[in-house]
Amino acid sequence: MTNDNIETIETEEKTKRYTLSGLSKLMQEAKGLLKIQEQLWSQISEEFEISDDQLKAVLEYNDGTLSMPEVKQDEEGNDLDGEKEYDPLNGLDGIPAERVLDIFGKDSPIIGLTHSQTVDRLKSAVRTFYEMYFCQMEYRKLEREFALEIERQEQDSLELLQKAAQNNDDPEKQAKAQAALDQFLSNKYLGFIAEQLEGRDVKWLVSAYSDQSKIRYSLEKSRRTLQQIGIAESIILQLSNFEKRLLPEKYHSQSNLLLLKFLGMVVHQKPQEDKMARHRIISFVLGIDKLIKRSWSEEEHEKVLNNLIMFEDQLIGKIGSSEAWVD
Repeated sequence: MTNDNIETIETEEKTKRYTLSGLSKLMQEAKGLLKIQEQLWSQISEEFEISDDQLKAVLEYNDGTLSMPEVKQDEEGNDLDGEKEYDPLNGLDGIPAERVLDIFGKDSPIIGLTHSQTVDRLKSAVRTFYEMYFCQMEYRKLEREFALEIERQEQDSLELLQKAAQNNDDPEKQAKAQAALDQFLSNKYLGFIAEQLEGRDVKWLVSAYSDQSKIRYSLEKSRRTLQQIGIAESIILQLSNFEKRLLPEKYHSQSNLLLLKFLGMVVHQKPQEDKMARHRIISFVLGIDKLIKRSWSEEEHEKVLNNLIMFEDQLIGKIGSSEAWVD
């Protein structure tokens, strides 16, 4: 997916890569297309009552009988027949009626009046599935590129701040550069999460934790905001039951508290307008992702984890029932 109107930057190697704003726009476009394809697949799979196992059986049959195109070339390697349209589902052209019945049963709505009609329905359904699948792959590719671009820019910023803090002859400027570097590293390792909570923050977290309507509102608004600032909402899934999955047992009773803290940051700090809030949210998303994937160094992993635990410790014994988080 490319767009000449999307902003890019030129690297020292004279190659171009998309800016964060450019990637964000591409992700929004890809997300919109993905939603359309997901709706189409949902409609067709419901219409023909196609289960995951049935789809898997059809895909396996097609893969096992697929015919690759035979290309004839002249002595110079040029195709003699020109470009021919290739059907990646041609393995289904010869699927026996008995095999279709074995997979779907005689009462399945995908069974047509003729076997030819059944095959057409099968191929149409599988083609719709693949279109959705390729959209998913494109969106995930953009997510990865967005995360990589953030890390590239983060490293560039870190090097500039380190240089300014070390090489500045003006003590006042050097002190400011060091303060900026300290703040940068605090954000990187989620130090802001460990900061002492204000009374109003504690009150909101305690109240919202057991209130399903507040949870639902925060989830819906956060998803919209994350989309606006170009952050994948998969972070919400990563944070789901974080305490039960990654923290000691003493924190299990307040599982999803960190998720609620993140939702509160997104909802209340207005990252669409506030650059510092946006930077903190991006740092949080990157930090959690690297923590879960264990891509921090051991020292960095412990530093990030300890900051998260310092947040959790502030609400031990104050949080009520987690029943509101059950779907």
